[in-house]
Parts: sequence; structure tokens; C-alpha cells
Amino acid sequence: MMSGRDQEPSRYYVGIDVGTGSVRAALVDQRGLLLAFAEQPIKKWEPQFNHHEQSSEDIWAACCLVTKEVVQGIDAHRI
Repeated sequence: MMSGRDQEPSRYYVGIDVGTGSVRAALVDQRGLLLAFAEQPIKKWEPQFNHHEQSSEDIWAACCLVTKEVVQGIDAHRI
């Protein structure tokens, strides 16, 4: 059996952050080491002064895209 630092991580974790301007995703291992990061802008518009809108479909699509990017090549059973 390998010890400590030499051991391949058995689990990965995905974090997703949805902000007003973009969706970001990060893949980290069980030690908290950042392994991958992706960001996708979110469209927003201002139909009238001081009134901002965004599409929930666009936000969901961005979440799916960044998640796929950061987990590419990782066994889904380890996430």
C-alpha cells in the first residue's frame, strides 16, 4: 500500500459557483488540491433602468458546460 502523498486520491469533489456574471466550477481532490477550473459567462440584459434579467436556461446550460469541462477524464464513480 502507498502512503500519504504518493497515494492516488480516491475521491474528487466538484464545486459550482453561480454569480451574476458567470458560472464557475472547480474540481478538487480529497486533500483540497485544485485540479481543474472552468468558467462560463452568463448573459444578462437590462430591459429597463435598474432592472436586470437572466435566463434560468442559460444558467443551467452554463452549469452543465463547466461541470463537464472540469470532470473530463475522471471516473464518475470517484466524484
